[in-house]
Amino acid sequence: MNTAIDLPPPPPHGLVHVAITRVVREGREAEFEAALAGFFNAAATSPGHAGAYMIRPVAGGPNPREYGILRSFETAADRQ
Repeated sequence: MNTAIDLPPPPPHGLVHVAITRVVREGREAEFEAALAGFFNAAATSPGHAGAYMIRPVAGGPNPREYGILRSFETAADRQ
């Protein structure tokens, strides 16, 4: 059975995504989320900013205090 899928090539100047995970100390989740919101607001004014997203811990997941952060940039140079 052939399950290969022909995908179009990526655009030469596509978005660049950076994924980060952080484990937050127990009881400090609200403080972390507030600080992250402030960072996201400041980052939104940066040239080349294309988005920033917080991924809250998954209920019942292996680490109930692990957050994900996804930042997107217009180009690799904007990530600097």
